Amino acid sequence: MLGLLCPIVAAFVLLNGRLRSQFRAVLVAGFLISAIVAVVEGSEPTVISIAVLFGLSFLIGEVIRASNEEVPNSNSLVTAFMDDRDEDVPPSLSVIHPEDRLLASHAVAYAFWTGVPQVVKYRQRQADGKYSVAEMRAEPGYSVSVNVDPMVSDCNERWLKMGPVGETADAIRAAKVIESLYGKAWALNAEGQFTYVTPSGQIAIGMTLEDLNRPLNGRPFLDGGDNGWSLGVHPDDYPQAAEAFRHSLRTGEHWHVEYRMLRTTGQYVWHRIAARPTADATGRITGWYGTSVDIDVYKRTEMALRESEGSLRQLIETVPALIWCTSADGEPIYFSQQFRDFLGFDVDAKDVVGRTRLSVVLEEIVHPDYRQRLTETFFDALQTGEPFSFKHRLRRFDGQFSLGRNARRGHEES
Repeated sequence: MLGLLCPIVAAFVLLNGRLRSQFRAVLVAGFLISAIVAVVEGSEPTVISIAVLFGLSFLIGEVIRASNEEVPNSNSLVTAFMDDRDEDVPPSLSVIHPEDRLLASHAVAYAFWTGVPQVVKYRQRQADGKYSVAEMRAEPGYSVSVNVDPMVSDCNERWLKMGPVGETADAIRAAKVIESLYGKAWALNAEGQFTYVTPSGQIAIGMTLEDLNRPLNGRPFLDGGDNGWSLGVHPDDYPQAAEAFRHSLRTGEHWHVEYRMLRTTGQYVWHRIAARPTADATGRITGWYGTSVDIDVYKRTEMALRESEGSLRQLIETVPALIWCTSADGEPIYFSQQFRDFLGFDVDAKDVVGRTRLSVVLEEIVHPDYRQRLTETFFDALQTGEPFSFKHRLRRFDGQFSLGRNARRGHEES
């Protein structure tokens, strides 16, 4: 009898979702039928034994199922946190195999937030109902002004292995919510050990959970030790990032940091990282959840704009003309080198508390006979956006006035 009892109990443990419900229904029906037969036929010992067997199997299986659902372990995480999350997947991905939909959904989200195209392989349903392997390239949905290589993810079982969950079930659930928005997320325990990382996130850095948590010098991370994830951080950025995270683990303060992360391509790319703690009813920290967003496109675009601005400024400085620039409200913000040499001061040298920079500059450099008309003409141009040209006398660095023409053209802000 015990030989028959074991596989039935095992089925309760291994099956999940709809299959477990169907198996439970069959088992209950068998138990009822056995009990009815036992009563009708005078309670044959063999029949009673079968009925008892069904009943014990059902009760033991339900107890195991309930305990597994209370505190998810590493084997049940795929069911508890990954498989049954179709509500996070948009209808446009319905032709993708259910087990691959989250991967595709995360690729779309991460491409949007980072500006980096994401390439993933998945199983797509064909017209005959069968699935075949296809490749999807998720684009950001907006133009990027710098050259960006796509991230290629080829998910397999290596990246799906789970570590001990412990008390971090709440942190993992929170990470899954973040993951559905940003495409990547992770969870750690109170000592800084990873218990969950989005599979595509592990692929991007070429590290599994075991790799990330591997101690490098025999000391716990909180005691100044280093774990495997340190190998994926630029050496110049790691000390500050690690110390800031140790401070957060000890105090519960939120972790915010930027550092360069090593991709499997061998490139270091900038990421912005944020983490928050979870706590039990007493306020004790039970885990951490967070996300790391690739901001390399942003950093490179910012650098390109600075270089472009610097080149333009150098070009303007060489033009043999008196060039100036104001903000949208007319406040002077730039004088070219030629203009600075002519006036004998820079744009901010005449700032006076309680007065606008424009009024002080006009009073300083424009001849009184022209100042009122120039001011009216200038503010009219500010209101209408129309260019203007005005001839007036301008004070030089030596105090002498010379005749010149002041012209301005506006520009639209996008």
